[in-house]
Amino acid sequence: MNLLSITNTEIISYGFYVNSTAFLSTSEKKEVLDGIEKEEKETARNRKATAEEIKTGVFRQPDIEEARGIMKPDSEGGRIRVITDPKERTAIYNNANGQIPITIFDRKFKSDSGKKSRCCVNEKNVTEERAATDTHCKNLTMEVLRLMIIIAISLSLFLRIFDVTQAFLRGESFGPGDPKVFVKAPKCIYPDKPWDDTAIWQLLRPLYGIIDSPMRWMRTLDNEFLKRGFKKHPYDRAMWYLSDGESGTITGMAGSHVDDIIWFGFLLMAQTMKSICDKFQVENFFEGEYLDFTGKRLRQTPSFSSLDLTTYINDIVIPSIAKTAPELYDQFKILIGILIWVIPCRPAIAAVVNLAAATSMDEISSNVIKKLIAVIKFLKHTACWAMRFVKLNLSCMCLVLSSFANGARKRTQGGAVLYLCNRDQVEFLSKRKVSKVHKRDEAVGVIGITGNLLWFSSKKLRRVANSTLAAETISLVTALDRAISLRMLIERLLSVVCPIYVFTDCASLVDNCRALCPNISSKRTEIDLELLRECLDEGLVESLNHTPSKFNYADELTKESPLENSRIEISCTTNIIEIPLDAE
Repeated sequence: MNLLSITNTEIISYGFYVNSTAFLSTSEKKEVLDGIEKEEKETARNRKATAEEIKTGVFRQPDIEEARGIMKPDSEGGRIRVITDPKERTAIYNNANGQIPITIFDRKFKSDSGKKSRCCVNEKNVTEERAATDTHCKNLTMEVLRLMIIIAISLSLFLRIFDVTQAFLRGESFGPGDPKVFVKAPKCIYPDKPWDDTAIWQLLRPLYGIIDSPMRWMRTLDNEFLKRGFKKHPYDRAMWYLSDGESGTITGMAGSHVDDIIWFGFLLMAQTMKSICDKFQVENFFEGEYLDFTGKRLRQTPSFSSLDLTTYINDIVIPSIAKTAPELYDQFKILIGILIWVIPCRPAIAAVVNLAAATSMDEISSNVIKKLIAVIKFLKHTACWAMRFVKLNLSCMCLVLSSFANGARKRTQGGAVLYLCNRDQVEFLSKRKVSKVHKRDEAVGVIGITGNLLWFSSKKLRRVANSTLAAETISLVTALDRAISLRMLIERLLSVVCPIYVFTDCASLVDNCRALCPNISSKRTEIDLELLRECLDEGLVESLNHTPSKFNYADELTKESPLENSRIEISCTTNIIEIPLDAE
């Protein structure tokens, strides 16, 4: 690089603040570049010193500070009660059958090349009482994350993110009714012995590695939101919303993924979130055009927002082709493990990856590996692809369904995709007769509807389907459960009526649903159809329409379609859904 020709943008990318409207003089550029060179040398020295400390097992200052913070009295935020009485220690060993978890210091690099030492408990062998403990930590679902993005862009608001440092250490204390947790003190390698490494600790508050630490942190976070006036919806227990007490209109939403919190809102919401940040002493705030949330890059502009996995695809997915494993099953595990995380933002690969993931060990072959490698090559050419969200009049849903018996051992793959659309466009569509022809010709018109993808599914059906009608009905009932729940969530948040319009390429499903005496031999299918009629009669579903397979966006979620011509990904990029209609 020519040092004297460096631009402001390149300097900003190194982490230095430069006025973007002014050009630097030669001396100013040299001064900034000298600082960059000095910082890079210091980083290299830190990494080398840290590597040597890891080899020798010495992490003096971080370990001592961590241990002293833990061993404070409980009134000062301490987490342990040191047990030194020999009789009590013997009783504890006898009750635990000698299997007391070991406490260690987990040493890692931080993102700034500094040293990080964390006191962790290796709680693998636990008692039956501890094994029965609820450890579930609820995280924000992808559809609710997409919904938050859609609502924020529709209200001309920007999302913000912050993460809580050492979140699990902030979990609620162990109460009188909780099982007592005993651990061994970490081995002390320091001559001055700042703590007794032969002692047993009784935990008063959770440490990292304790099986219920995530759940206790979630309870603490939940209590902080609820006591500040937030409400929760049964659909997603990791999402909270704040509404105006007088009008009932929403003023903000927040969601969590372990210790990462994403939120948006007006002034009242901002003031409330500031108090939560002060409570947890949050130092890392993120806002602006580009944000990173659980590995997904979120871009925000006044006209649209988008989600992509460009960094993950370039840094992890593409290099995985070069990873060689001696066994075919090991290659399969590597490829499936990295691709399963791409599906939420790349629906085109959902069917291929899910069908491969359902393959049993004795069915894995080189052809399955080749299909997965083809998916990675497709992602390499489309790494910059993003799922876009535009402003909408949020008041209706379009649910598209499909199913296809193409799985191994005669399994049936079901697919469904749910869009949030402008209601005036869909009302116009419902007043016209949807085409029942199966090939596009001059007599068929096409209407384009603006929509944002909210949820999609591509998975094996859990029930045996003896016919196309049975398979489509199973897919419909499963998807309707999710669609109705999301409808109730949207209506609660936005105080609007959000009807559901269902589209399927199964003509027999539409005909039998409308027939007074359907000719169906399967009792289960008849029950499912009766459920659908009930949803139509009660207004939970506005209408059931037929659409040709060529215009069925869920069809790609059931078949290994050509990835390059994915209609569902094109609809996510352009935010246009094409529906064929009979000519007037």
